[in-house]
Amino acid sequence: MNTNYKVGDRVFFGRKQGEKTLGVIRKINAKTAKVETLEARGSKYPAGSVWGVPYSMLAPASDAAKPQEKVEPEVARVRDFSKTAGAFSVGDRVWFAGPANKRISGEVIRSNKRTVSVRPDDNRSRYWRVSPSMLHHEGETVVVPEPPKLTEAEILDRLRGVECSLSPENLTCDGELAPSVWRRRAAALNREKRELIAMLGRTPTDQEIWGAA
Repeated sequence: MNTNYKVGDRVFFGRKQGEKTLGVIRKINAKTAKVETLEARGSKYPAGSVWGVPYSMLAPASDAAKPQEKVEPEVARVRDFSKTAGAFSVGDRVWFAGPANKRISGEVIRSNKRTVSVRPDDNRSRYWRVSPSMLHHEGETVVVPEPPKLTEAEILDRLRGVECSLSPENLTCDGELAPSVWRRRAAALNREKRELIAMLGRTPTDQEIWGAA
C-alpha cells in the first residue's frame, strides 16, 4: 500500500516519456490507485473516465506542470465550410483544433484538392492532413457561433433521454459492456445532465421529466 497518496488528491499520471493527464484519486488499492480524469486523455478518452494507475506513474499535481509537455490552450472547433484547399499555400502559418480541442499550430507543406498537410511546430517529424474547413491562418479572427437556445420543453425532453440512458439496463447494455466502457458512458451522460440542468436554471422534479403518474 502506498501511503503517499489519499482519496481526493489531484495528480498527473502517465508513462515517463508519455502523455501526462490531470486527475483525482477516487480509490486507493494495494498496487494501484483509481484515478478519475479531469481532462481528456488523447482523442478517445473524455474527462471523467477512470483508470487504474500504478503508483510509479503518479505525480502530485501541485508539484509542477506536466513534464516535457507543452500545454496548448483549449480552442473552439470552428469550421468554415466556405474554405477550400486553394485558400492555403505552402509555407502559410496556420492553426486548427486538434484532439481534445487543443490548438495545433504549424506550417502548410502540401495542399491537395480536399486536404491540406500541416507540419506542427511541436513535432516536426510528422504532419497532419486537415480539412480546409478546419484550418485558420495565424492571426485570423475566429467568431464562435452562439449555441442555439433550447426551450424548457426541449431541455426536459433531453433530460428524459439522459435519464433513460442512465438506467442500468441501458447503460450497461444488459450487462454486456465492460465496466470501463459503461463508466465512461455514465461520466459523459452525467456531464450532459449537469449542463442541461444549468441551462434550465433549476433542478426539475420527477413529474416535470416523466409527466403525471
